Amino acid sequence: MRRSLLLTCALVLTGVLGTQRANADLGAPYDANADLHRRIEELERIVAQMPGAQTPMLQAPAGGRMMLISDGQQPTPATASATPDADIPGIDAACGDATCCYDPDHVGQDFFNSTCRTGGFVAGAEVVFLKPFATNGDLPGSFPIIGTQADFQFESTPRFWLGYVRPSGLGSQFRYWEFDHSVDGSLNDDPNDLITGRLKFRTFDWELLQQVNFSRWWLQMSGGLRYAEINIDERLTLNNSSILRSSYNFGSGFDGVGLTAGLQATRALTKSGNLQMTAGGRASLLFGDRKYFFDIEFANIDLFDFNTRNDNDLVGIFELNVGPRYTRRLANGANVFVGGGFEGQLWQGSGTAFSTPFDTSLGSIGFAGLGANIGFTR
Repeated sequence: MRRSLLLTCALVLTGVLGTQRANADLGAPYDANADLHRRIEELERIVAQMPGAQTPMLQAPAGGRMMLISDGQQPTPATASATPDADIPGIDAACGDATCCYDPDHVGQDFFNSTCRTGGFVAGAEVVFLKPFATNGDLPGSFPIIGTQADFQFESTPRFWLGYVRPSGLGSQFRYWEFDHSVDGSLNDDPNDLITGRLKFRTFDWELLQQVNFSRWWLQMSGGLRYAEINIDERLTLNNSSILRSSYNFGSGFDGVGLTAGLQATRALTKSGNLQMTAGGRASLLFGDRKYFFDIEFANIDLFDFNTRNDNDLVGIFELNVGPRYTRRLANGANVFVGGGFEGQLWQGSGTAFSTPFDTSLGSIGFAGLGANIGFTR
């Protein structure tokens, strides 16, 4: 309150001096700055005598605006821009009282704690090396005949995301992920008898985001819609010369739309905020249709062809990730990062290679592995 009083007094003094100068004898010399400084010193002495006074000081630099500074502080021009706090990732804690740092068209206040933050595009890419697992080991390529050699290993899977976040932390983004791999092997070590298995899982997400910065934490909450596809195929081809060529093709699939929600938490581990640890989870519930197919071909003759589709089915998807990342802030307020870590997924009720329309309880398929990512956040 004392500072507001001093500023008011100083402005009044400025008006008084202008009036005095207008009314002064034009032939007499008049130094307005010297008179203003003298009156400010008088005000400071008055304030210094008040109980609990901290001796704030008014300053009127030549050619600048009047400013209020405290003891031990160096005067700063009123038009100087503030410097972001590099100790806290994603936060500009010293953006000033009236405006935030960087481009004013893309900077606002975090809705949670009113710290300054930038808005703009967010994007990233990730490669995760995942190995599939299944209930009872029923993956395609694992036909229960002794000598089967087909087996999935750690396979590369891509993930991409692109979105836009406002300075308040509210935004939206699109995400895409896919696992599409097949394996080949032989039956009973006979190179003429082949087995082929294929897994194809895909997700498309559109979701709203809310990012929150506080202390040394960065949180991102998300929720929206997900579309997913599942295709599980297995094919046996018998080319042994002792019998006529025959093939057996069977599998199942699912496609549906539902809700998805996620939470990602990142914590700065160092004073600079560059080294971080991040962890997150996501849950999705999808509603759609399931398909089954089974066909037999003998001596190039299609003997049996069965296809059916069950409506009103559902699948649950659960995902976890954890790992380190390294972040650097750009001049426009975006945070560029590189990282990696562990990821696990469970597709509950996805079905397996041997699922049939008569199963009362469908099996599940999961994925686990390590990945690396790069992108930029706000």
